[in-house]
Amino acid sequence: MAIQNKGAVNNVERGTSILPSNAVQMGLLDNFDGVITDAKFTPWDYNGKSKEVLALAVEITPEDDKAFVQYYSAGEKALKNFNILPGNTRVKAVNAAVGGLPQNSNAVKFLGSLVSGGLTEDQMVTPDGNSDDVSVLVGVKAHFHRVANPKQAGMKSSDKDGGNDNTVLLVEKVIAIGVTVQAAAPASTPGKPAGKPNKANGKVVTPVAPAEPAPTVLANIDERAAELVLAKVAENGGSAKKQELAKYAYDTLAGDPARNSILTRIAQDTFLGQDGQPWSYDGSVVSL
Repeated sequence: MAIQNKGAVNNVERGTSILPSNAVQMGLLDNFDGVITDAKFTPWDYNGKSKEVLALAVEITPEDDKAFVQYYSAGEKALKNFNILPGNTRVKAVNAAVGGLPQNSNAVKFLGSLVSGGLTEDQMVTPDGNSDDVSVLVGVKAHFHRVANPKQAGMKSSDKDGGNDNTVLLVEKVIAIGVTVQAAAPASTPGKPAGKPNKANGKVVTPVAPAEPAPTVLANIDERAAELVLAKVAENGGSAKKQELAKYAYDTLAGDPARNSILTRIAQDTFLGQDGQPWSYDGSVVSL
């Protein structure tokens, strides 16, 4: 991955929720379609221009350009209030009373823009039901745009996450999930893609079905998830526990780039219990 792991503490405890609803009060590229190809928490010093903050580093690959890393600050205090856990995709509050990430931070603004753009909070939950891991964002294809970012106390305009124009890069609309990108290339300066891709070092976004209308975004993921559910239920003779479905899908989809997205759906009661499914679900067991 292009984003290096920095600042992680050596423990495996459960991290802090990344859901916007759990947040607490506390020459740049614009208007393009791109895919999130990596996401990690990391200390960041605004390229040497300021004190270190806790940041959500998001690698974005535009359709016709090279990948770049955009940093979304969670604030200087957050670096003291949260530990970065191994793997750098989760953080954990030092004091449980702190709760979620700072609500007024650019990190939460970005996460909130994903939800307002069409990603549900259910889709930000891991297959095992946890809401603390930003790796679930990998594979999200969206339209990104810059919006005005009010001046934050103690921060010079030249130190802004998005550059020196008092804007922040957010998601305007989620187009698809589970999108794969070929041939990873080194990321360029944050927010500034460096030229067009080529066969030697570019990234090419795998074509996906048209995103209109919005409800079809999950069509293929849901279809594949349903096929796996039915296969396991049939293998068991007519019923299967939710945990069995997740393990079956995990093993069956080894090496499949859409595995995380499909596992997330199978782990969701909203998917297993939704109207129109060719099975019944009682909250723990799927039956034909």
